[in-house]
Amino acid sequence: MQQLQGALDWSWDLLEPWAKAALSQVSLFHGGFNLASAESVVALGDWEGCPAMFDILGELTDNSLLRKDQADDGSVRYGLLEFIRDYASDKLESVEAVEQGLSGPEAAITAQRRHAKHFSRFGQSTYLRSFESFDRADKWTALFQELDNLVAAISYGDSQTAPHCCIAALKILTMKGPVSLGIDIATQVLALPELSNRLTMKLELERSKCLRISGRMNEARALVRTPRDTLNDDVRPSPVEVAPQSKLAGELTEEVLLEVTAEANEAWPAEEDEAGATAILEGERLLKLGEKQGQLAEAEDALREAIAICDEALPFAAGAFRGSLSVLVATNDQIDEAKTLLETGEPQVEVNALEHAKFLCKKAHIQRITGQSEEAHASLELAQALARKLNSNEDSEVAAAIAETVVLLGRGDPEDKSGPDGGEAQPTPDPDREENEA
Repeated sequence: MQQLQGALDWSWDLLEPWAKAALSQVSLFHGGFNLASAESVVALGDWEGCPAMFDILGELTDNSLLRKDQADDGSVRYGLLEFIRDYASDKLESVEAVEQGLSGPEAAITAQRRHAKHFSRFGQSTYLRSFESFDRADKWTALFQELDNLVAAISYGDSQTAPHCCIAALKILTMKGPVSLGIDIATQVLALPELSNRLTMKLELERSKCLRISGRMNEARALVRTPRDTLNDDVRPSPVEVAPQSKLAGELTEEVLLEVTAEANEAWPAEEDEAGATAILEGERLLKLGEKQGQLAEAEDALREAIAICDEALPFAAGAFRGSLSVLVATNDQIDEAKTLLETGEPQVEVNALEHAKFLCKKAHIQRITGQSEEAHASLELAQALARKLNSNEDSEVAAAIAETVVLLGRGDPEDKSGPDGGEAQPTPDPDREENEA
C-alpha cells in the first residue's frame, strides 16, 4: 500500500498545475464522463500556456491516471480506477494541493456545485422532451450512462439542482431498476428545504411510480396529494388545475389528478383550453366506469380529444391513450381502427418499460379479438419479460394487467371454458420455466 501511495505521489509531482487541477476535480465523476462534462465541471485556472481540456485529459490518460474507453460509434468516455479517485479526491480537499485556490474545502464545494448543475440539465423539461425526437435512442443511451453521476450529484446538490438530478435518475430507475434506489433518492430530495411546489409534485409522482412498481400500493396512495394542496396562488394556473371543476371531480382519484397535473403543468402552454385538460381526466375515468355507467361514447370522444392535444405536448401520454382507445373501439367492431391505433401508439410508449408492458396487454386483447392467437401470446410474453426486468410485485398495476390478459388468452371468453381457437384451454407459456426445463 505504501508503494502504491509512493507511486501516486511521484506521478502527481510530475504533473503540470492544470493537470493537477483537472485530476483532482474529475474525481467527482462516477461511472465515467465525457469531454463535454469535463469542460463544464473542471475549473483550470488562468495559468499561462494552459492547453485545452482535450489535451489535458490525453496527458492524464498517457500517464495511466485516467482510463479511456471508446465505443463502437466513436464516442469516448473517461474514468478513474477507484484507488486513483480516492487519491485525487483527497487532493481536491487539501488546501495546498493545487495552486490558485483550486483545492481545499471551499474549492471542493464549488466544484461539487458545478458538477450538480451540469447533470441537473438531464432532468429539466427541455432535455426530457428531446426524448421524443428522432434520435431519442441516443438520448436515452446518454442518460443511462450518467446514472451514477446523477445519484452522486443528488448528495451535494441544492434545492434547484438536486431535484432535477433526481428526476433524471428516476427516469432510468423506473425503467431498469432498482426501484428501491429510486424510492430512497426521491425521499432524500423531498426532505430538502425550499423545494418549489412544482418540483415537489413531480418528485412525489415519480416516487409514487417506484412504489407502485415495487407493489407497495398503499404507500403510493398515501404519498399522493391533490393538486390543490400542492399549488400556491403564485404558481401559474394550468388547464388541469381547473379540471376538478368537471363533472367527474367527485369520482377522480387523487393519484390521477396528481399525475396529469404534474405532466400538464410542465408541457402545456397557458393558453391551452380547459376542455382539453378535462378531456384527459374524464376520458381515462370514463373508460373505467363506462360499462357500469353507459358512458363509452363519451369516453371515446374524450380520449380522441386527449390524443389530439397530447400528440404535440405529450407524445408518451398520447400513446397510452391510443392503447386505451384501441380496446374501446375494438369492442365496437372497429378492428381496422384499433390496429391503426396500436401501430401508432406503441412507438410512443416504448420509452417506458412499465407503460409499454401495459400497452402490450391491450395489444394482446385486440389480437385475441381478431383471432391472432400466436401474436397475442407473443405480446403477453413480451409484457411478462418487461415486468420481470422491472421486478414488478404481484400486486402492481402491470401484474394486474398481465393477470387479466393471461385469463383472457387462456380461456377465450371469460364465460367459455374453451381456448382462443375453440379447443381446450391451454396454459400460457412461461419462457423462464421452459428455459429451466431445457
